[in-house]
Amino acid sequence: MGIRLFITGIACLISFIGCKPKESIQTISSPDNNISFSLIIENGSPYYKVEAFNKNIIDKSPLGFEFKGQEPLASGLELIASSEQSFDDT
Repeated sequence: MGIRLFITGIACLISFIGCKPKESIQTISSPDNNISFSLIIENGSPYYKVEAFNKNIIDKSPLGFEFKGQEPLASGLELIASSEQSFDDT
């Protein structure tokens, strides 16, 4: 159950990206705090990084979306909202 909540949290972080430049960092961690996913908006461009056991697994990397027949959605973005929630299924 914990990994599904972790993946859902990542999807929620990504879905809260808006359309104005602003710098922000949001991080979500696995239930045991051994794995973390960070969403970074820097000068309107989205990046992500993944750490496991306090080591970089994926260093800061660009994140964007490409849609057929549309301009890429990779700049001019802002994280417009975030919320915190925890769940204990033990």
